[in-house]
Amino acid sequence: MLRISRLLSYAAVAAALWIGVLQLDLSGSARLAVIAAPFAALVLFGLYMLALLAHGVATYRDCPDEAESLQQDIAWALSELTARGVIGPNPLPEVSE
Repeated sequence: MLRISRLLSYAAVAAALWIGVLQLDLSGSARLAVIAAPFAALVLFGLYMLALLAHGVATYRDCPDEAESLQQDIAWALSELTARGVIGPNPLPEVSE
């Protein structure tokens, strides 16, 4: 909850500054830039999050050793459950990669 409260306090400060700047006597183009600033910030934030997502996907680690270990654990668990009569033989269809 600490992170959300910190984020909300930053947003409150930014909104207060934006409203304060709107109260100033600005020329037409400067006032338009101030009015458009939240929308530009929202677009930039979206692009930043998209870049973080792309980076996360590009650098996602593949762990073939762990995948093999997991497959062995699943096979062992299925054999144990079948031996104890909890499930029937071959309850899961074979997954092709």
